[in-house]
Amino acid sequence: MISQLNATYVPEEDRVIFRFNTSENSEFRMWFTRALVHGLIQECSKVALKTELIVNKNINAQAISEFKQDMVQANTQFTDFNPSSNFPLGENPVLVKRVNLGLEQKLIVLAFDLTIGQTITLRLNDDLFSKFRLLMDTIEKRASWSSTDGSTVVASEKDESPNRLNINPATKLLH
Repeated sequence: MISQLNATYVPEEDRVIFRFNTSENSEFRMWFTRALVHGLIQECSKVALKTELIVNKNINAQAISEFKQDMVQANTQFTDFNPSSNFPLGENPVLVKRVNLGLEQKLIVLAFDLTIGQTITLRLNDDLFSKFRLLMDTIEKRASWSSTDGSTVVASEKDESPNRLNINPATKLLH
């Protein structure tokens, strides 16, 4: 179970270190590129809307999705990140080469494909997913990255269902 999310912009690398802790005292550290963050922001908004349409079958899904995100933004308190002592991927961050987003029941699934050949999968409830979205929006603003980097998104080669998207920055496609 995830206990904390964190993102820190590192100007020297022009990347973001994304970290999360689990209730088992494990910390995972990953590098997110500019293109990956931008693609995540775009696709997370689409997944939030799709979740409203699928889960709640609501015709006002767009307005409800935006309202929920505004409420999270207004009510979320950023706190200090508490580092863990166990690093399953190592203490150095690992570069994320692709993120697959999907829906499983009422959970949003983020599968991070790493350059070391592993995949880290997070299953987030609606609240934690909204906080992840806020974290990505906040870190993009703090990094002062332009949103016009030409990123695009393509359907995943593994699963082309409408509930799964693939963000691949290599092909330019809270804390």
